[in-house]
Amino acid sequence: MMLNDQINLVQLQLENHEDRLRQICLDHPRQALAWLSIPGIGLVNAATLIAYVGDGSRFSKADQLLNYAGMVPRLDQSGTVDRHGKITKRGCSAIRRNVIQGAQVLMKMKVQCPLTRFAYRKMQQCPFKGKVAVAVATHMLRTGLVMLHHDNALYVAAVDDNYEKLRRKLAEYKVKALANYLPK
Repeated sequence: MMLNDQINLVQLQLENHEDRLRQICLDHPRQALAWLSIPGIGLVNAATLIAYVGDGSRFSKADQLLNYAGMVPRLDQSGTVDRHGKITKRGCSAIRRNVIQGAQVLMKMKVQCPLTRFAYRKMQQCPFKGKVAVAVATHMLRTGLVMLHHDNALYVAAVDDNYEKLRRKLAEYKVKALANYLPK
């Protein structure tokens, strides 16, 4: 009986956390739609990006956001030699972790949009899944920031299918109210 009570308590806590994530998205509908329209970005990622990136106004270029997230390559300079290494990981680990997880999900999706085509091209070029995931995550962050800077535009694939996938995604995450902000 005691184990059952603990399971119920954990489920209740999980539901409370999901409600908080939903509320963050509902409080910032334009930003939430911009992030959620990107394949591989879910409720947790969208809420994290809203919390840390906000409306994107403090980042004039995508490179600033990538630096903030710690997703820029290390630079080893010696004389005339410049070597680019692994990512620095100096920055917001929450953004980096969540977006890389989103990129890993995207890498397993069917090729349906420019972002998944980009991921598959990268997978053919590089055998290391970790490097590919970082490249895809970088592309996702760049795309998201551009959309925030352009009046919270939506990802092109969301527009191409007349918002149906995005509406299903919103219903799945129980934030259907965001659909009211979609263009008619």
